[in-house]
Amino acid sequence: MPKKQDTTIKYLNIKINSKEIFILEKVLKRYLIEMEVLAYQDTNKIDAKPIYDRVKHLISLYNLQNPSAD
Repeated sequence: MPKKQDTTIKYLNIKINSKEIFILEKVLKRYLIEMEVLAYQDTNKIDAKPIYDRVKHLISLYNLQNPSAD
């Protein structure tokens, strides 16, 4: 029986830049709006809501450290 490969280390080493975080926030926001409108779901019950909140917090921290960047 083959050994199961551990992928956690591979995903812990992923680096993402600030531009990609802003893009991710836009994509998640559109997804939440689409799920809320088209699927008639409450925003707080959508599975991507906690991820969206984390991304918003990352952007807030970035803006605090880099106030001149948009």
